[in-house]
Formats: sequence, C-alpha cells, structure tokens
Amino acid sequence: MNKIMDSKPSVSGLKTMSGLSQTGITLSRIYSPVLPEGVETFFRTAENKYLSRVLIHDLKSQTETVVSRVIGGKTGIPEAFLSMEQKANDLLKQLDPGDNSRKPVAFGRELLPLAKWAMGFDRKKTFLLVFENSTEQRPTGGLIEGLGIAVLEKGQLLDLTWFTPDDIESGLTGTEDAPMPLKMMLAESGLLFRDANWSIDGPSAAVQLKKMYERATGRGIDGVIFISTQGFEDILSEAAGSLREKSAFNGSEFTLQLAKDAFQALKEASFPAVQGFIKALQNENILIVPFEAEPAKLAAQLGIDGGIKKYLCPAQLYSSKCFQNFIYIVDANLGGKRSDYFLKKGRRAIVTLGSDYRVNTALELAYANTSTVDGSSTAYRGYTRVAVPLESVVQSVVQVKNGQAVQVVADNYIEFGQHIIGFPVEIIPGEAVLIKINYISTNKISIERGMGAYVLNLKKQAGDSVETEVRIKLPEGVTPLSVYPRAGISDGSLVFEMTMEKSDSVAVEFAINDLFR
Repeated sequence: MNKIMDSKPSVSGLKTMSGLSQTGITLSRIYSPVLPEGVETFFRTAENKYLSRVLIHDLKSQTETVVSRVIGGKTGIPEAFLSMEQKANDLLKQLDPGDNSRKPVAFGRELLPLAKWAMGFDRKKTFLLVFENSTEQRPTGGLIEGLGIAVLEKGQLLDLTWFTPDDIESGLTGTEDAPMPLKMMLAESGLLFRDANWSIDGPSAAVQLKKMYERATGRGIDGVIFISTQGFEDILSEAAGSLREKSAFNGSEFTLQLAKDAFQALKEASFPAVQGFIKALQNENILIVPFEAEPAKLAAQLGIDGGIKKYLCPAQLYSSKCFQNFIYIVDANLGGKRSDYFLKKGRRAIVTLGSDYRVNTALELAYANTSTVDGSSTAYRGYTRVAVPLESVVQSVVQVKNGQAVQVVADNYIEFGQHIIGFPVEIIPGEAVLIKINYISTNKISIERGMGAYVLNLKKQAGDSVETEVRIKLPEGVTPLSVYPRAGISDGSLVFEMTMEKSDSVAVEFAINDLFR
C-alpha cells in the first residue's frame, strides 16, 4: 500500500477521469457493449485500481494539509473531516474485498469523528500525553518516563509542553495508598505518579492519572493518551527494530526524546507518521481515553481505550448464542530496571470441552530470563495478573522452576466484571519459570438446534505481544462446522497459532453428530 500511496497519478489522467466520472461515464461502461466479458473485466479492474490511486492520493494530500495546519497553529477546517470520510467511503467501494488496505482505511474512517472532537472545534481540549517504556512493563504499556500536555482549539495546536513524572510529584499534595503489590514489592506506602497506571483497565488508569495531575497542577484535562515504546516504533517506522534496545540501555530521558522525535516526524513526513499512529492504535500500542461520554463510547467501541469490554458472538456464526471465554494477561515489572528486555515469554491455552459441554481451561505462562549477567539488576521481579470470566472457578495455580512444582498462593478478587488472579514472579538470569493456571467454568455451552459455539477472546496487553498457542479439544460425538482462524490438528485437538500483535479471538462452532443420523 505504501508504494501505491507514494505514486502520484498524472494530472491529465486525474482531470480526464474526473470529467468522465462527473458525466457518469466510466471505462467499463464505454467498452462493455463491444468487448468480450474477459476484456470488460480487465478494464473494470484497471479502472478500479486507477480510481483507488486517485482517492488515495487525495486522502494523503488532505491528511497532510490538516496535520500541517494543526502543527502550524492555523485554524482548522471542520468540513475537511467530512470530505475525508466521503473519500474513505469511496475508496472502500473501489478496493478489492481481499485487499489488505481495506482494514486500515475503514479503521481510519471510524477514527475521524474522534479526531474532529479532539481538534477542539466545539471548545478547547487539553490532553495528557503519557510516554511509557515497554522494556519495563506496566499495564497500559510500560513505566511512565515522560509526559506532555497538548492543548488544541479550532483545529490548531495552541500549546505542547514536555515534562517528567518528577515534575508532577513535586507539586502533589496529600497521598493515597499504593496498591498492595507495590507496597509489598517496592516498599511504597503512597502511590507515586509514575505508578499511577497500575489498573489493568485503561479508562480506570486514565482516571487515576487525571486525578493526580489535576491535584498537582490545578489544571483540568479532557483525555489521556498512552504511548508505549512499541507505539513509537509504529510511528517512527524507519527506526523500528532499534528502539527496544535503546529504550533498555538509555536513561529515562530517552522515552521523552522519542516523543519529540514523533512530533518532528509529523512535521516532516506527516502521512507516514499518521499511518504509523493508526497502526499503533489498531495494535493497542497507543491507547486513547476521552473523558466525555460520546467520544469515550466511540473509543471503547473501536477498542482503543484499553478497557475490558463485553464481547458479542461473532457475526459469522449460525448460533444465536455462544460460550464466551476470556483471557487477559498483564505483566508488571517491579524489580530490575528495564529487565523486560531480557525476558522471553510464551503462552499456551489448552481448552477442553467436556461431554457435558462444560469448559476447562489450562493456561501456561512461560518466562525465561536470557540475561547472562549475574546480579540483581538483571533479575526479573514482577507481578502478573490474569483476568478470566467471572463465573470461573480457579482450581490451581502452580509454578514450575528447576524441575520443581510448587503451589502458588495467588490473590483472587473480582474487578471490572472479571475474576482476577494475581501472583509475584521472580526469575534470576539464566532461569526459566512456567506458571500453570487451571480454571473451570460454572456455565455450560448452550446447545440450540443441535449446534453449539465456543469463542475464546484474547486481550493483548498494551505495548507487549506474546505469541500464544491455543489448543481446543472437542468432546466425542461432535463435528466442527466453522473454525476461525485457520487451525491445524494435533492429537485430536484444533491448534491455533496467535501472534498477538493485537487482541484476537478463536471461534469454533460445532454440531452434535446425532443431528445427521
């Protein structure tokens, strides 16, 4: 798609095609009465590709104009968003259904109302920008190492100020208790601003940051934008691949420098940077949490606020009801500084559907500390939380280290409508640890008209991506009807390999064999 976007259609071609379109005449309509069907299809395909290039060029130019006006401090044009939405709709009609460009274009179109709101055409908007280092994992993307305040009104950037968490700490009056894991593992009695993104739910973390920021400064904010190291990699695509190492071995000021580099990229190459921003939102490496009701609802629907939401049965299923399983794993580094850089992870969910259609899930979390340096600075000490459905009964949590299996005393509590399991994890250099969690649902898969459906929703932690294998063992006497995504088969189980670059799901619809007798 980038090659297409970088190529500009000839001006004469633009005028000619524009004139034909205005009169309702297209190449396929001109040639269809006199050409064989195969040639007509060729011209129609060529026409669609050409029109797509025209629309992409227009969208690119219009995006660059809007961004340059915002950064340049010029008053924006609200009508530009309506024009961009129309062009995106036209482009989606032209693109082939299998074209990989469709998803980002459709996603970008859905973002336009949120972007228009953020531009402050109705009133001035102030956003807290939170820059997080993903080599020191925290729930919303990483440890908070840099901050910014962006003020927009009538489509122009009025102010952009950079600062650090210490700047907020110095102005905070009063204290509030730190969460128990922070008290126990960091010996912090009061909650620090750099730890204020502790909640595993993005909107809740944003509310905590808002409360502390406003208490420290006396200034209100309209939303919070979390940007992780992986988010910066998406925006600064040319530097991708090196940012992780630099983030691990440079000081905390490097994360703030990344933010300044991203802003500079918007100035110098706005369209690629906007593309990267959209990719980061799709991959949940950037989270946006508005505090107004309608924009907040839209952000939740788009899945860009880091919130835990209720899932609907996939539209492709025949079943009107489906069994919804849910797994969300959140790692938080509370020990060796940036030791996530050395931490390798792997995950597996083994799901067994019993003959009574009750669901049993065995979750395996593998960690390996690849550091070769002996010392506490590269030891990983963290606290992991796993969110599973509310109706789940946790049967066991076991840690396997050096061939020894030990029962883990885990925290169990209810939050965000989910059952949360929390436990500390400690791994010295060269060591590997396997955590096994078994839970069973008190609900059963509903069988209607001889069919049932099972769906596993896997939510990704912001700023992280861990390859996950999902194995689903169906009971005897059932036949799979629909399986998504494509699966392999091993030992009688369906096997799915998930990259988890973004939140994903697995769906299996099946029929009871008696139906066919």
